Amino acid sequence: MEDIILDEIPNEKQMEYAGFWVRILAMIADFFILLAIMFMLSILFLFLGLTSVPLKEVFSGYASFLKFMSLSSLGIFGNILSVVFTITIATMFDISKWHGTPGKHFCGVQITEIKTNEPISLNTSILRNVIKNSSSILALVPVFGALSGLAGIVLFFGFFACAFTSKKQALHDILAGTTVTYRY
Repeated sequence: MEDIILDEIPNEKQMEYAGFWVRILAMIADFFILLAIMFMLSILFLFLGLTSVPLKEVFSGYASFLKFMSLSSLGIFGNILSVVFTITIATMFDISKWHGTPGKHFCGVQITEIKTNEPISLNTSILRNVIKNSSSILALVPVFGALSGLAGIVLFFGFFACAFTSKKQALHDILAGTTVTYRY
């Protein structure tokens, strides 16, 4: 009879934390997926006449194209829609069977509760994504415009925390009680 070495069998409590570079790769993949979705939404809004950027200007220059793609041409409604859409999509993927965005799935990682290594709940996912997008949320309120830039700087450097913390947690992971681990 063969001896079974328990350390080699992954279980619920064993986990390998996903580091900085795999998370960057997942973020880049997610960026391009989100860019494609935003482009399709922008085209839809253009044909519905909901955008203030005329069709002839959309492809006339880089700045016009970026304004068109960011939905900012819809004014405050476009900015709110963009933030809500980003948080909603990320939350839906976080609580799906993938336990993370398509980029994370592609990279073989998932988001888990730090204490249990279980998939995150809806509330935890919402909290994590609101924290992660807090600079965009603050930018929606003119009074908090300056705080938006500060929050962006904090979150930018907070993401780098995953390169230095023992459990590879970014600031939004620490505050939400989550981590990103490899799937087994």
